[in-house]
Amino acid sequence: MPNETFNILIISVLSLSFIGLAAGIILAYAARKFAVKEDPRIEEVVRSLPGANCGACGYASCHAFAEALVQGKAEIGLCRLSPEAQRKEIARILNIKETAFEDKIAVIRCGAGKELCASRFDYYGVKTCKAEAAVMSGSLACNEGCLAWGDCADACPFDAIKRNGKKPPLIDREKCTGCGKCVAACPKGLILLAPRKQQVYVLCNTKDKIIDTRKNCPVGCIGCRICVKKCPSQAFTMEGRIPVIDAGKCTVQEVCISACPKKTIKKI
Repeated sequence: MPNETFNILIISVLSLSFIGLAAGIILAYAARKFAVKEDPRIEEVVRSLPGANCGACGYASCHAFAEALVQGKAEIGLCRLSPEAQRKEIARILNIKETAFEDKIAVIRCGAGKELCASRFDYYGVKTCKAEAAVMSGSLACNEGCLAWGDCADACPFDAIKRNGKKPPLIDREKCTGCGKCVAACPKGLILLAPRKQQVYVLCNTKDKIIDTRKNCPVGCIGCRICVKKCPSQAFTMEGRIPVIDAGKCTVQEVCISACPKKTIKKI
């Protein structure tokens, strides 16, 4: 190899080495100078969370939720998977008073589904509640009836909801964490989060006229108010024409269940 070519090669290698070394020094200095220090409490909180990364709290991961907790942008109770001991530990780490936590469970406010409710037309489209609801609000004569395709079951990250044929899906009370993902998935707005201690429910959410409910659904609420009058603990009040149960007052004597002429009220 000629000396001139060899010299050029040596100079090129040395130049590249110098540029690489200089760039490394600059990057190391920049990383140290502009580093964002993470609050050490974040990792402590992460270790006290379930680690499921289910997103049910509204954050992408347990780490993101922990960051929000440390920054005061979220409440401990948003994590439905955390038992009481873990919530207390997080409150200790953050030096805050733990807020009252009410354990809730998902409830589908329909006892009919396609098995019992009359239909307006036959639906042959995509087999999801969202798709059917987009076609004239669905095939059922009751606009608030459960379409029973199981969008809620697909949305549940804990396998707590099972399809039940043409009937409304079944919710496993032991597996349900009350995360609310099924609530968002239901295009009919039929699912609510009720206190876990509640056992008696009005399984109807219709807004139809009484005459239409009588015609279309054998278990639809007709707003007769018998449950309101018969309940010994006065746990029922009327919201519109549908009775609502105060879980704090209900003593589960089941008088309302036997008195309901449409068998709309159930103990779950």
